[in-house]
Amino acid sequence: MAQACLDTALGIDLGTTSVKVSLVDLHSRNVLYVTSRATAARVVGVEDPPKADEQDVRKIIGTVAACLVSLRELWIANSISHKIRRIGVTGQMHGVVLWKAGLRIDDFLSPSDSESDNASASSSGGVGVSHLFTWQDGRCSTEFLASLPPPDSHLKLSTGHGCATLFWLQRHRPEVLREFDCAGTVMDLFVTLLCDLNSPVMSVQNAASWGYFSCTKGSWNIDILAEAGFPTQLLPAVKTPGTVAGKTKETKCFGGVLPEGLAVGVGLGDLPCNMIPILESSDCGALSISTSAQVVTTTPPSFTPPPSDPTSPVEYFPYFGGTYLAVAAALTGGNVLAWLVETIQRWLQSTGLGVSAEKDKLFERLIELGLQCRDTSLEISPILGGERHQPDRRGTAANICHDNVSLGSVFRATCRGVARNLSEMASPDTMREKGVVRMVGCGSALLRNAVLKEEVEAAFEGLSFVYSDRGDASIGAALAELD
Repeated sequence: MAQACLDTALGIDLGTTSVKVSLVDLHSRNVLYVTSRATAARVVGVEDPPKADEQDVRKIIGTVAACLVSLRELWIANSISHKIRRIGVTGQMHGVVLWKAGLRIDDFLSPSDSESDNASASSSGGVGVSHLFTWQDGRCSTEFLASLPPPDSHLKLSTGHGCATLFWLQRHRPEVLREFDCAGTVMDLFVTLLCDLNSPVMSVQNAASWGYFSCTKGSWNIDILAEAGFPTQLLPAVKTPGTVAGKTKETKCFGGVLPEGLAVGVGLGDLPCNMIPILESSDCGALSISTSAQVVTTTPPSFTPPPSDPTSPVEYFPYFGGTYLAVAAALTGGNVLAWLVETIQRWLQSTGLGVSAEKDKLFERLIELGLQCRDTSLEISPILGGERHQPDRRGTAANICHDNVSLGSVFRATCRGVARNLSEMASPDTMREKGVVRMVGCGSALLRNAVLKEEVEAAFEGLSFVYSDRGDASIGAALAELD
């Protein structure tokens, strides 16, 4: 008896350190498979300019191919037939990659492309494509950003944003720009290759993340940019999230997973896609703690974002259906807990007494000790590197006494400081004023830490909490194609 074939949507997330793909049932919306692989794409040896951060795009797309082949092996092993109907693509926002029109994805992954060495710092990725200048790129100093014209946008311009990086290249490396005639995020490049498009298209979500895009007008700041000498010919056409960018062309490099003629959505931002599986209704908010941390809510369709305010901890990013995500984004999250564990390791090693502890085991033990110190009076504000709206703020410790400096107490107080910092940026009263009654906790640093869960719930007292591991951009990208 012939087995029924499941209709599915495929989500692809081109992340900062890994590629993840998900397969979602078109009708039940159940997640069938998820697979991921590290890209190892960071280009080493980039020392000029300082704080540059570039990635080898060939390695990113090669990792997509490996993930799709792995996905096919998974469903063959489970003896289940799948028919992919739509493809959603998401990934790291803000960054920019340049390329020559006419590239094909099979050419991109051909063996002859291996001549470009990942240790090269030339900003050329070979095959008619530049390196990806990522969102973490720090080449645009405060002084450089101050020299740029103010954008007509409700979002702040920062280093790592696509237009800021292109301005820097125009002034310092104009020969790089002369090599190419297309630009976009890495998602836009992938969609262009997948659909064999003549020119790239970009979603409003990614355009806003580049800077110099007015969400209220729905257009680039062409006049402002042109007057400043910006290469406006590189700006992609912009489309609404959820729009079909094109259809797949025949390709041999994905192991037969992607036949010709599949509809591919315009590339989406990873933050909005992360929220799709989490924010199921308007009375729901998200609190995510991974390396960094965010408190996220949606806005009503009639909402117009206020002008940019550098002192505000909240920014508004385009979501879906004309709405925005209100995001209080903290630089202080799981990174400070990781720092604490690593610091304790260094202290133990510095004694020279042969004392050591594996990082994961030490972290687990700190959680156990923290659960025993619920009433600690120690106060720690673990703002080690400031916040975007308070860049000069630094951490403090207070109310230290003889009986509150145990490891469990220090760990508990640090978790409390992380949670309280978030509640100061987006207070529970503000959440309730927005109609939020339920918070969904997500993110790896929160889900694995019972102490941090307790402190988050205390900091946002009065709001009910549930926890979810569905905050996944690849799943969100697939779900975006179902609506």
